[in-house]
Amino acid sequence: MKILPNNSCYTLEEIKQQPKLWQKIYYSIKSKKDEINNFLTPLLNNTISRILLIGSGASAYVGDTLMPYLSEELKIPVNSIPASEILNNPYTYLKDLSNILVILYSRSGNTKETLDALNTCTKLLQNSHFILVTSNTEGIFLKEYSDKSNFYILTLPEESNDKGFAMTSSYSCMVLSSVLLFNINNLETQKLYLEETLVNSKYILNTIWSDTLNIVRRNPSRVLYVGTSELKGMSNYCALNTLKLTNGTVYSLSWSPSDINQSIKPFINDNTLIFLFKSVSNPDIDYNKQFLDIIKTQDKKPFVIVVSENSSYLDSCNKCFYVNYKDSILPNIYLALNYVLYAQIFNYMYSLHLGLSPDLPYS
Repeated sequence: MKILPNNSCYTLEEIKQQPKLWQKIYYSIKSKKDEINNFLTPLLNNTISRILLIGSGASAYVGDTLMPYLSEELKIPVNSIPASEILNNPYTYLKDLSNILVILYSRSGNTKETLDALNTCTKLLQNSHFILVTSNTEGIFLKEYSDKSNFYILTLPEESNDKGFAMTSSYSCMVLSSVLLFNINNLETQKLYLEETLVNSKYILNTIWSDTLNIVRRNPSRVLYVGTSELKGMSNYCALNTLKLTNGTVYSLSWSPSDINQSIKPFINDNTLIFLFKSVSNPDIDYNKQFLDIIKTQDKKPFVIVVSENSSYLDSCNKCFYVNYKDSILPNIYLALNYVLYAQIFNYMYSLHLGLSPDLPYS
């Protein structure tokens, strides 16, 4: 079976179309600047006390990816909570909260778990506002909530309503749209970041296939995604993407590089593939390097891939992909849009290599 980019399926197209959709999102949000400001600016001017990011399944990892970024940018508490946790423990998360901005992510706008979580939030949260982010113009999000004054519906391009089994372009589009939403008065700077991200992503999509094929042919039985901050949330998404597209035949986890201890070591063997996503932050201790050095001393020898904004750690890994070809510094949240392509392409190709259909791997 061919597993190169001419093997047509929805999942492949949903990977390849992402740069085009990111451009669409930028100009769509720019065109809505006034209405976004009318809704959001009064809330951010000392009205809201906290932001909750809620989603179900892979949509929950949109919140995980955004939480560190929004916390730093907005200087207010931001929490990412899976919809299932809201339903199972509503008073743990929502009791006595008021003046909250809740952002819910749902590709279809019809997910029962997310809709039930939304209903729970509207009942328990006082004086709160809601932003609903969806790829489906026909979903319940739009039909039921578009005329409510404390709701804002952010509709993504129709093409981001992925037809494949796994969330692909919908994930990255939700992340980017949220970044732009909260930078609505700083879009020119975001445009510069996005333009560089687009250059990087197009290079990745044009060049990565043969290298990924060689990695796929190693037949890893376990995949570990390692990242910090925004890249930890993205790693959560990548691990679920692996699990879905391999129909659970490949074990996958996400981890933090500072947490290389006994609990993760049993997962690492000679047949483990590790993706380490390097952050641009510079802590006093380089935990990425520390993680790689410890891996090198182990009896078990996994295949280690470093994905970086530059050619760091070439001597500490089996393969290094670096994405920032202009040699300037992108924020982690934009690097995540580039980095995620490596995992999506690997998972797509590995699904085919295993004889599965990426669009419906469990069939």
